[in-house]
Amino acid sequence: MLSNGLNSISRKGYTSVLDADIMAFYDTIPHKLIMDSLREKIADGWVLNSIENMLKAGVMEDGIVHETNKGTPQGGVISPLLANLIGDIIDKELEKAGYKFVRYADDFVVMTETKDELPAALSYVKEIIAGKLGMKLSEDKTKLTNFERGFRFLGYDSKGKYKGISTKSLNKLKSLS
Repeated sequence: MLSNGLNSISRKGYTSVLDADIMAFYDTIPHKLIMDSLREKIADGWVLNSIENMLKAGVMEDGIVHETNKGTPQGGVISPLLANLIGDIIDKELEKAGYKFVRYADDFVVMTETKDELPAALSYVKEIIAGKLGMKLSEDKTKLTNFERGFRFLGYDSKGKYKGISTKSLNKLKSLS
């Protein structure tokens, strides 16, 4: 699975890691980007109009409807599909540049062979996120690291030879019991 993808890439010598986080991903995806991406894949006007109407339906807070002109509702049935549609743009750009990466929805890591390559990878990712997507990386949550120092990805910790569920995820799971 994803952990196997990370392990496979690291065994090939890609052990330096850009742990990237897009700031408020679901809340800030531009509607135009979503609709343009959908138009490349869907010709049916009714389907496109239905999705656009869902995106623009607004959000109700304290009985007041607020307009939405960007973002896709978290928890909405179509939101994961739309997130992956946008994620595909990231994938294509990273592949084109020859980077090794693993992505799931809006969470992704880019791996390089040396730590000296990480700043260029970060710069390239920022260019994709800002230039192509019109979004921003979270400065606080985006990190340059390696497998030895460790990082958290999708609720799992990878540090040195240890790869397993993170303490934070485990505690969250225990609190549900």
